[in-house]
Amino acid sequence: MRLFLALDPSLYNAEKYHHRDYTEVARYAKFPFMIKLSSDRQVKYAEELIGEVCSQSRLVRDEGYVVRDQANIFKKPKRRKESQPVSEIPPAAVLEIPFAAVSEMPPAAVAEEAAAAEDLEAIDVRLPVRAKLVNKQGEEVGKIRNSVWLDEEEQEQGVFKKEDTNVFVYAGETRTGYVDKNDNVLSLDNKYVATIRRGNRAWVLFLVLFLVLLTLLTLFLTAYFLRRSEADYAPVLFIATEDGENWEDSENLPVFLNERFGDSKIAPGMRGSYRFSFENRNANALLYALAFTQTNEYGIEVVYRLKRDGAYISGVGEYVTPEELGIGELTIEPHSATIFELEWYWRDNDEADTQAGENSAIYTLGISLTAQIGERA
Repeated sequence: MRLFLALDPSLYNAEKYHHRDYTEVARYAKFPFMIKLSSDRQVKYAEELIGEVCSQSRLVRDEGYVVRDQANIFKKPKRRKESQPVSEIPPAAVLEIPFAAVSEMPPAAVAEEAAAAEDLEAIDVRLPVRAKLVNKQGEEVGKIRNSVWLDEEEQEQGVFKKEDTNVFVYAGETRTGYVDKNDNVLSLDNKYVATIRRGNRAWVLFLVLFLVLLTLLTLFLTAYFLRRSEADYAPVLFIATEDGENWEDSENLPVFLNERFGDSKIAPGMRGSYRFSFENRNANALLYALAFTQTNEYGIEVVYRLKRDGAYISGVGEYVTPEELGIGELTIEPHSATIFELEWYWRDNDEADTQAGENSAIYTLGISLTAQIGERA
């Protein structure tokens, strides 16, 4: 239980009364002196301080008054007597505190948390899942990942939890603060701690409509072939999806197809792969090369590896950029086929990802296959 009094907190010894100053909190401006009734001694101090409020209001103690429980006066409103005008009733005399009930209150820590929760008005705040934490100067002092507050050393400082409309901060099972409507993190006694800076994260807008995703590009700048000694001819190239659909019949390739968003969106941290086949229907072996390009205005980090018939041929040690992924001097025998698997991964990069998400960026990957005639079978 907490008691708020119309006294100046600065005039009283804090080491004695253990009170708090709520002067800067608008709702308590008229009674800024707060004392917790957490022990018999605090109750005695509270009675003493109530006496001072009464003295300042020129109220005299009624020595003949018998203490009794006044809770039932709140059950039904009572009519005022005609003979007693409202103006004659001293405001301070209306309140009677049943001090005999103090011994039944919960432990101090529980009482403080319950009181703070009761005083806090409903604030409809969105639960922070991924964001930065900054101080009043705008300097980064931590971050939020999966609603967990981490400091600059990656040490957990608390967890954000949504309860009804409000968002509270917990340290273990103890509530330590809350988030206000301006995304400020405050302690339970309304002291500023930090500010949440949310970004329109790419994965929330799911940013990047890889729709044009392989606007296929140059797709097959297909076959530049060399002349042969006996006759020149353009080799026939057949490149198809895993299901056998010819690339020439596709406007965009579903390279980034995923169960969560389909083939038009992906998010930071996601992985996937795309399989396609290359078939040589010619009488000659072919020499060919694969090249990859990207349109990536905001520099998000989508990286790749490439397999041929189950074995890595590019990005063997780790994922590489599209420009590093290309490979040449490959051969394929006549009337045979080979299977490629393109693996992709979107690496987290908070700054680039946030900027791309805020601008609804579009990312495009281009694949180019060039071939020339090898030796006749």
